[in-house]
Amino acid sequence: MARVRTQLIYMFPEDDRTLLPEGETWPSMMSAALGDAISTLQATLGDDLSQWRWDRLHQARPQHTLSAAFPELAEQLDPSSIPMSGDGDTPLAGAYSPADLATVGGLSVARYAYDLADWDNSLWAIPLGASGNPGSPHYHDQSETWRKPGPSNHATAPASRPTMNENARRTLVDWDTRGTDRAEQFLPDLDPELEVDVEEDSISPYDGGDEYDTFVLFFSHASNPDLSWTMAVRPDEAFINNELEEVVRRIYFQRVE
Repeated sequence: MARVRTQLIYMFPEDDRTLLPEGETWPSMMSAALGDAISTLQATLGDDLSQWRWDRLHQARPQHTLSAAFPELAEQLDPSSIPMSGDGDTPLAGAYSPADLATVGGLSVARYAYDLADWDNSLWAIPLGASGNPGSPHYHDQSETWRKPGPSNHATAPASRPTMNENARRTLVDWDTRGTDRAEQFLPDLDPELEVDVEEDSISPYDGGDEYDTFVLFFSHASNPDLSWTMAVRPDEAFINNELEEVVRRIYFQRVE
């Protein structure tokens, strides 16, 4: 289709009618196409021409992978449609197929604006949100931000090396703190001489999967070295809150025996 569209640019001024139905001319075809377009717009947008806006037609209509399999849940799974300006040849890219006119099928999946004079003044936005969970408030909370480019509509994205290092450190320390705080809640009851320390680490799975960040808990006992061990814990709130104590108690009593 793209090749045909490119050829039309040359065929029309040269009055090359190779692709036209017999008896048709370029002016007649253009007139018929214009008439069809007006009829379509009237049926879709009404008779008031002041309401004929491109963004009422040109929209991204995201669909969750499971909504086709569970159509009764589509309303909960599918994010809201995103009205858009632009097209496939503008900075705010929103390409569409002639087979599905004006439904956006190609767009930027992220937008970054880096301030080279002040990296921490950089900005970013994504079409939907940071979460893949339809029940999360961050499932598609950036859609409005993303469709309206401009400094006031984008989230800050500090990008200087010191700031990025500090943010990464704070994220790891937060998980470390959660793990040690949780352990310190039940250790006095389990054994007052049992203490816990922590260290960040990364794990490369044996099955060749992606490396992931983790932290290691070091359990030590003041008077019994047999009750000292290390334990790698993947950052996971549910595990820390609901399973960590059970695992630690099981290891402890195995070593006591």
